[in-house]
Amino acid sequence: MNIILPHLPPQWGRLRGGRLRVLDLGCGDGILARSILARFPNAQAVLIDFSAAMLDAARAKMGDDDRVQIVQADFTS
Repeated sequence: MNIILPHLPPQWGRLRGGRLRVLDLGCGDGILARSILARFPNAQAVLIDFSAAMLDAARAKMGDDDRVQIVQADFTS
């Protein structure tokens, strides 16, 4: 994440009335979404993965963050 996040423009936090929306396909344990949400506190994220185990890990790490929606789906089909 240290490679990606410095390249995200700070203006993203001001898009759409200050509500950046992130779609994390193949989210795994949600590390990318967590990093983006930490940098942009007004952001919202939808995390999608086909693995129930990975989504359980993402839920555990995200806690009760109301900015996050977690969906189990296979986005390749």
